[in-house]
Amino acid sequence: MRHYCTYFDSNYLVQGELLIASLRRHAGPFVLHVLGLDEAVRAHLRARHPDTVRVIAPADLEDFEPRLARARAGRSRVEYYFTCSPLLPLFVLERTPGAADVTYLDADTLLFAAPDPAFAELGDASVGIVEHRFSPGLEYKLRFGRFNVGWISLRNDARAREVLRWWAGRCLDWCRDVPENGLFADQKYLDRWPELFEGVRVLTHPGLNAAPWNAAGAPPQAGPDGVRVGGEPLLLYHFHGFRRLAPGLYRSGLAGYGAGLRGALRAGVYAPYARAFEGLAANLPGAAPGARRGPGGRGPRAWLRGLADDWCLLLLGPLAVPLRLGPLAAPLRALRGAWRRLRGG
Repeated sequence: MRHYCTYFDSNYLVQGELLIASLRRHAGPFVLHVLGLDEAVRAHLRARHPDTVRVIAPADLEDFEPRLARARAGRSRVEYYFTCSPLLPLFVLERTPGAADVTYLDADTLLFAAPDPAFAELGDASVGIVEHRFSPGLEYKLRFGRFNVGWISLRNDARAREVLRWWAGRCLDWCRDVPENGLFADQKYLDRWPELFEGVRVLTHPGLNAAPWNAAGAPPQAGPDGVRVGGEPLLLYHFHGFRRLAPGLYRSGLAGYGAGLRGALRAGVYAPYARAFEGLAANLPGAAPGARRGPGGRGPRAWLRGLADDWCLLLLGPLAVPLRLGPLAAPLRALRGAWRRLRGG
């Protein structure tokens, strides 16, 4: 039995449901520990997934680590969420009898195949982390971290718990959602793990935590047995920046990373995800689909910002049509400015 953990609020309920569905398809026997960041999410998960999901409330983590409650007062909501990142797997390892390991997953990730190769690569190591593997030209983004938090595997042993306690202490001290003094949120701390701790292994499977930031450099390809990356099966894709702009219309989040919505990336990755997202979004009362990892706006401003993305996906019956909507951004901003001036004068 493998253990996984993640966290999300109502803004990410659809993404969370899609992640759970992918675990059911590909992960074998599992338990997913979810830090439900609002009561609506917690009630939904308890009712819908009593067999495979164990629901944790922020109060449980704050009882486990009282400094978390004190940190909440001076941080934004998303910074509080990021501060929870190291405490959640530590809580699972220390409070779950018989748990041999836990793997943290961001809620906007999706399994496309069994993750066995990742665990095989972890081998006898205690901690497995994954580099961003930024596409050429994106090296400047290393200020956000060499590694991505989207997948972290942890054995239930002394070495992994040492790493988690160190990480928790640093996040409790500082966890701002901006790059500053060589730090960034919960993520940049991972850069130091390989040098500071024994038992940390950098997982190199190209299909693990494939994402917008490495899609241009290692584009997914269609294979006879599914999507492949670098000749290996796509295990886990990270849908960072994916937004639902309107029914049937989705922002991919690819444009800022130089990747185009074409080929297997469109047909084998984003189109299936968008279709599954669309099917759930209409049937989950109270969900606010499409927000970021944490809070997010959904009003006209957020919709217009989404249109500025170069690559969107429009679902038309059986078709998934890629659109370049970036050229519309300037005229829409001009219209918005003219409307404001008319209202003001």
